[in-house]
Amino acid sequence: TNYDGCFKVEERRIFYTHGHKYNVKHGIELLVQQAKMKNADIALFGHTHVSMVEEKSGVLVINPGSIAFPRGTTGGTYCILKINGKNLKTEMLEVEI
Repeated sequence: TNYDGCFKVEERRIFYTHGHKYNVKHGIELLVQQAKMKNADIALFGHTHVSMVEEKSGVLVINPGSIAFPRGTTGGTYCILKINGKNLKTEMLEVEI
């Protein structure tokens, strides 16, 4: 099964992955390196079930967390990413489960 890919939205290039291949439970450095190798300025990942939005080395790194099995929050989380040209906005939302 292929866990990685890239796609473009407006003027942004997005790298997505499950995250386990990049050791994300111990940091996002390898994930950021891979995103940069793919010329992506946004990296989406999962695996940890912990929500986060962080910019690192020019890459916006997003983990939406988990709605069904969240870790680190009292409720499930998901993220809305809005892209308009180069501009973007993220909104992390929490739901009760």
